[in-house]
Amino acid sequence: MFQVSLNTTLYSRKHIWFYKSEKMEFAENNMFFQAYSVPDLDVINVKEFLTQTIDLNLKEEAIFDAFKANYKNEIRRAEKEGISFVVVDTPSEKEFLHFNSEYNRFCAQKNLVPLGEDVGLAYIKSGKFIITRAMINDQEILTHTYVHDAGRIRLYTSSHNIDFADEKLRGWANKYLHWKDIQYSINSGYKLYDLGGLDFVNTPGISKFKIGFGGYEEKFYEFSLPSGKYKLIKKLTRLLKGK
Repeated sequence: MFQVSLNTTLYSRKHIWFYKSEKMEFAENNMFFQAYSVPDLDVINVKEFLTQTIDLNLKEEAIFDAFKANYKNEIRRAEKEGISFVVVDTPSEKEFLHFNSEYNRFCAQKNLVPLGEDVGLAYIKSGKFIITRAMINDQEILTHTYVHDAGRIRLYTSSHNIDFADEKLRGWANKYLHWKDIQYSINSGYKLYDLGGLDFVNTPGISKFKIGFGGYEEKFYEFSLPSGKYKLIKKLTRLLKGK
């Protein structure tokens, strides 16, 4: 488990990842991401979901062998084309802001919700945020970001350079980047590589892509735990807005 503090002027706030019912000090608003179970507390907005996980205790060759055949072929093609791997495991504020600028351009093109600068910088401060890239000739093709605790490393965002026009090479690079991320995770001592959630209703293509890397499905939960003070602040805010 790890937690990130995102306090406001009105109340304290936390993002909590990979919760396993550990004893901890809660904030006035707590958002739980990918909890292993739902605690017997006054939680709200409970959502159950699946993710695809790869066991990094397996031999590297066994992990690669479980990939779909075309994934393995495209990874080899990417290597032959000279695509390279870059990892920033302790990003600076400047490095994060560069990533976030490009990521938000990608989000604008895809009609996705951008990553708030304040949230991202809080994650950087926590030391639990990693950036990886697939590059060619010093040009960024794709970027992945990860959050992690001691044992699990989880895909947080996946985006491509919207100015990179070669879609075929970009497709090869994406599979290559996942493979290099897995190798990095093994070498860094992580036990589980998490592909970041499955949603066969809203994003079936992305979910099918993820399960092509092998592994197994796991069930997790998201929910919130607000305090009485936070509920009161939200109620007053709605009243002031006339809602």
